Amino acid sequence: MSRRRKHRLPFAALTALAFNASLGLTAYVGAHAVNNAYGRDRPQYEASYEAVEATRREIDKRFARLSAQGDESPKETWSSYVREELDAGDMTTVRGLLLAAPAMLGNGLDGQALKARLEVSEEEGEDAILNAALVYLPEDVQMRYEDLNTPISERYGLTVQPDTGQTEFVQSDQPDASSSIAAGPDDLTGEPQAAPAPEGEVQDRGEFRVLGDMRDLAMQAARWSRPSPASSAVSDDVDEVSFILSGIGLTLLDPQAQEGASVVLSSRRADRLNERFETYMERRIFKAAPPDRLREELAGRLRDSFEFVSNSEVISAAFRAVADPGALKGLNEDLRIIQDIVEQTSAMSAVTILSSVRSSADLHRARLIALAGGDRAVALARYDETHFLESARTIIPWSHALRLQLAGIAASLCLMTVLALNVLWRSFTRTRPVRRSAIYALQEAPAL
Repeated sequence: MSRRRKHRLPFAALTALAFNASLGLTAYVGAHAVNNAYGRDRPQYEASYEAVEATRREIDKRFARLSAQGDESPKETWSSYVREELDAGDMTTVRGLLLAAPAMLGNGLDGQALKARLEVSEEEGEDAILNAALVYLPEDVQMRYEDLNTPISERYGLTVQPDTGQTEFVQSDQPDASSSIAAGPDDLTGEPQAAPAPEGEVQDRGEFRVLGDMRDLAMQAARWSRPSPASSAVSDDVDEVSFILSGIGLTLLDPQAQEGASVVLSSRRADRLNERFETYMERRIFKAAPPDRLREELAGRLRDSFEFVSNSEVISAAFRAVADPGALKGLNEDLRIIQDIVEQTSAMSAVTILSSVRSSADLHRARLIALAGGDRAVALARYDETHFLESARTIIPWSHALRLQLAGIAASLCLMTVLALNVLWRSFTRTRPVRRSAIYALQEAPAL
């Protein structure tokens, strides 16, 4: 009676099946892990404490690399940057460069001496860094900085009487060092740029508003919505984007978003916005208040009215009637992010920072850098515009789901490694078949 031989699944087939299953599982779990870490549900570049600290360290690295460029020493490079900005009168960038002195001077003798000076300084915070960094500037740069940083009242001997509110000029008996330096043409203008707040005092940046008022908005609305007398076409002498943004800002936005809208409007008028970001903002504005619907609404409400100045309520009602709540919410969030940048730096500095922004994600990165760097962010945007946004760092939250997914990926990788090594080992240690001659096989066969 013949016995049937049982055919078992070969080892190679089992190994291939397990390896491919592990490979597919790794890809599936890995996709979910990436989605949990960087997915849309989690806000990118959130301004958490860990993200701000990581971004601050990256900013220091950027400044260190910036000062190491060229053939000059880090101190000479840093001093030349400060001199250049003093000549331009940009005191915000000068302040940022001075605050970046510990990073730009590096670990050399000057850097170590500056850090030692900061350790024994009686002052704290940014004031300690500013006063300590001034010592390492050339003498002429120090005098120039002190001259520009001296209040006008001290520079020209002006005494303010707080009780009566009157002012009188008093000639000082002993002129100080700053009065011995001849005032330049820019100093005699008395503009705020040439006379920043003195050291140790917090500069009041104030509010930045260029949206106009409801009277201006009503006059623009009348010209924009009504046809010109010479033809049936509507007037095109009004900038549509600026008009709608001003109307949204004056009628629908909160005060913080209004300041952000003013910065966007100023950047656009100065042609400082990146083309991609300008297109992005235009889409946001037109979604919040569609131009065609707004024109029809204004034309209908202003049809029988010729008193443009007294039409504030009519204009506000027209913008409220056509506004898209969802799109308006998104626009308001973007403008408030820009206002956060203004709060950490200044309005003009925010214009400089926005010139590097190209998308909504870049806007969040710029805010994070401004929160971490303050005036240093302005200096970094000025001298490292190409890699400015790369300084932003985001922190991945270690949730339980992410830990389990990473553990599953590690287990799958371990299984694939074991299978690969097992196959490799068997390929070297398998028993090779013994070759025998056919004559011996005939001799062993039983005779019939």
